[in-house]
Amino acid sequence: MSRSVLYLTPYPPTRNGIADYALAYRSAIETHTDWRLAVAALGHRTLGNSPRAVLTARRRVREWKRHGLLREVVLVHAEIGIKQHDEFWTLFFLLRQRPGVPCCVTVHDPPLVIAPALYPLACGARWAVVRRALRVFDYTPLGRSVVRSVVGRAACVVVLSNAGRKTLSRLVCDPERLRTLPHLPLGRPRLRRAEGAADRPLKVLFLGFWAPGKGLEVLLEAAARVLSRGAAGVRFLFAGGADDSATNRRYVESVRETIRRSPGSGSFEVMGYVAAEDLDRTFADADVFVVPSIRTACVSTSGVLSRAMAAGLAVVASDVGAVREEIHHLKTGLLVPPGDVGALTEALLLLARDPSLRQRLGREAQSHLEIEHDGARVAQATAQIYEALAKP
Repeated sequence: MSRSVLYLTPYPPTRNGIADYALAYRSAIETHTDWRLAVAALGHRTLGNSPRAVLTARRRVREWKRHGLLREVVLVHAEIGIKQHDEFWTLFFLLRQRPGVPCCVTVHDPPLVIAPALYPLACGARWAVVRRALRVFDYTPLGRSVVRSVVGRAACVVVLSNAGRKTLSRLVCDPERLRTLPHLPLGRPRLRRAEGAADRPLKVLFLGFWAPGKGLEVLLEAAARVLSRGAAGVRFLFAGGADDSATNRRYVESVRETIRRSPGSGSFEVMGYVAAEDLDRTFADADVFVVPSIRTACVSTSGVLSRAMAAGLAVVASDVGAVREEIHHLKTGLLVPPGDVGALTEALLLLARDPSLRQRLGREAQSHLEIEHDGARVAQATAQIYEALAKP
């Protein structure tokens, strides 16, 4: 019997969290089981916001059917998130071209699910007001019926956090079809430095998307307080990027202006976009990883947080979304209330002044990932799902 799965997913060289997850997931499955994931070439980018993009997905599925691709696989697995319009609409038409094929869907951004699935109705407009309106429209009876036409038809729906499972249960009425699997981090573990062995500044790293809600302004204020309270040997690294929307451009510029005006700007380094081949080195060169988010629209697991934990960094994170499922206060990291500059300041000062605590939290975080997010465990659990779906 064929052991091939048609895998609809963003995949490197695409740069986003789902692509990184898909790379780690495929590696785990093909290393620890005899299943093989045939990655569908969807163009390494999300579809545009236009009806023509939906028609492109429809033509693609018809070509697959005409060339016999759909007969060569025993099931389909799709990775879907808020921007994965390509994967969503490809799966939408695939389920209609071959309704009997078993389908597994991993939802990365509950409760947004595939929202905004109706973005193509924007006809190419990128205005924030249009996107917000369509996101609301996604939760009308029409929008929910479109989402359910994919999620509801899937034989198995996978989420990567318990909080996500609870939220998604509103769309997946049958709890037997809803499964929770650990997030698989990408990246290599590092060897921990011996306490006091490195004669250099303590490096605190932020790496992620620069956007309102990410709390960069909170981190900057906390960093200034840390430096003003005598922790002069701390250096703050700001890495990541933003999309080209007007909202993001304004936010990024305001952050850069705050950095320029800050009295501690000499201890700040704006790294910007970090190339894929440099990510492991960036994590290995840091001591503390900070997630200062003020809010989050979804309850998915953070891929960059998992990567920092796998690298053995001491983590300070806001208690938002599903973060508390990974960061257990004073065990695998430090949790602080979102937007609380004072609490973030105290947490950073604590780690700056206590090398042994940093080392312990880093080791515990790394151990947590190795045990709870073990690739072999995830692969075996997935293989059981695939076996059940593939039964004639």
